[in-house]
Amino acid sequence: GGYLSLYGHTEQIFKSVGEWVAPGDVIATVGDSGGEARPELYFELRKGSRPVDPTKFMSSEAASAD
Repeated sequence: GGYLSLYGHTEQIFKSVGEWVAPGDVIATVGDSGGEARPELYFELRKGSRPVDPTKFMSSEAASAD
């Protein structure tokens, strides 16, 4: 579908480039790479070269989960 996901500051990645991701799949664990003071995650979703808001792909339960 032309979508691309980008991740940063991960500790361990569980999916390979080009691998399909299903709802509930663990993609990666959060790490503390990149000189950050605490563990965090950088996530970006793109369609072609344009950024896309990923919340439209999440269920209301997932978006409100802490």
